[in-house]
Amino acid sequence: MIETDLRILRDIAERAEKTSSEIQIFNFPAMVVDFARQIMAELDFTRDGRNADILARNMREFEGVRVPKIYWQYSGRRLLVMEYMKGLKIDMVEQIRKMGVDPRALATLGFRAYMKQIFEDGFFHGDPHPGNLLITPDGKLVFLDFGMMGVLRPEKRDLLLKMLLSIMNKNVDDLVDVFNDLGIGIRERWMDAFKDDLYLSMLGSDESHVDESETAGIEGVVETMRKYRLRVPMVTMLMIKVLVMVQDDYNLIDPDFDFVSETKPILMDVMKKRLFSQATLQKSVYSILDAFQNATDLPENVNETFKRLSTGKVTMKIAHDDLDRIGNSIDRASYKILLGLLLASIVIGMSLIVIATQNILTEESFLLTIGVYAVVVLVGVFSVFQLIRQRDKR
Repeated sequence: MIETDLRILRDIAERAEKTSSEIQIFNFPAMVVDFARQIMAELDFTRDGRNADILARNMREFEGVRVPKIYWQYSGRRLLVMEYMKGLKIDMVEQIRKMGVDPRALATLGFRAYMKQIFEDGFFHGDPHPGNLLITPDGKLVFLDFGMMGVLRPEKRDLLLKMLLSIMNKNVDDLVDVFNDLGIGIRERWMDAFKDDLYLSMLGSDESHVDESETAGIEGVVETMRKYRLRVPMVTMLMIKVLVMVQDDYNLIDPDFDFVSETKPILMDVMKKRLFSQATLQKSVYSILDAFQNATDLPENVNETFKRLSTGKVTMKIAHDDLDRIGNSIDRASYKILLGLLLASIVIGMSLIVIATQNILTEESFLLTIGVYAVVVLVGVFSVFQLIRQRDKR
C-alpha cells in the first residue's frame, strides 16, 4: 500500500512542479524521494529505536530533556516498546502554566537542545510539531517519534551555521557564497537583483511586529529564493522548517521569546567549539603535513621537470573551444602580412631597377616595368576589397 501511495505522490510532485514555477524552491520531486526513503526505513521499527538511543545519548547534558527508553528485549522490526511518558502537548499553554512550569526557562531549554542537535551533533529531531513534544508534570521536555531525523555532516553544519549568521548580520555576499557551496546556483545576469532582494528581505525583518515570528529574516530569504525559482537541498529545507517550527512552538509558551538574541550567542559558542575542536586540529595537522610533504618533494619535481625539458620529452596539450578559430585568425593575418610584404618588395625592387637602369632602359623593359606595377596595383586593390568584405561579415 505504501509503495502504491509513493508512486502517486511522485506523479503529483512532478505535475505540481511543472504547473507552478513558484514552488520549485521546495523541490517536491526530491522531497518525495527523501520521504519515500524515510517511510520505507520507518517500516523497520529498530531504526526508530536506534535513533531514540542516539538522541538520548546526545541530550544527556540537559537535565530537563527526556527521551523515552527503548526496551529492546521486547522490540523488533514490527514492534517498538518504549517507556511510557506522561505529559501535556507543548501547545496546551494554559494547562502547562497551571502546572507551575516557568515558560521562559522551558522555551530556552528546548531551543538550546535543538541548537545542539543541529549544529553540534549533526543529528536532529526533524518533526517538532506539538504532538511530538510533551511537557511532564515536573517540567521536563520530552521528545517523541524518531522516524524523521535530520543528519548533517560537519561540512554541512559549517555552511548552515554560516548561513544563519549571514542572515542575522545581513551579510548578503557571505549568504550568496553559502548558497553556491550548497549547490544553490543563481544566474549571473540575475545576481545583482537577487542580492538586492535578499538584502531587502533581511531589512524587512527588522520591521516585524512583536507578535510576528522572529524568524522573519529566514522566511524572507526563503521567499526571495522562491521568487528566483531556486532549488534548495532537502537537508537545508528540513533545517529551516525545524527552526521555524521550533520558534513557533516556543513562542506559544513564551510570547517574549526572542529568536535572534537567543540564537546569536549559541551560534558564536558553536563556532568557537568548532574552531578549537579535535577534528579541526587534526585537519590542520594533516594540512601542515601535506604542505611539508609538498615542500620536500618540490626540488625533486623541479629537477625532473628540467630533465624532461633538456631531453625534449615534455609534451604540452592545450584544449580550448576557440583554439581553432584563433589559429585560423592567425593564419589569415599571417597571409595578409606576407602578401603586403611581397607586394611592397616587388614595388621597391622594380623601382630600384628602374633607377639603376634608367640610362639603358629599352622600350620593352619600360613596358615590362609598367606591367609589373599594374599587376601589383590590381593585387593591392583586390586585397583591400577582401579585407573590407571580411570586416563587414564580422
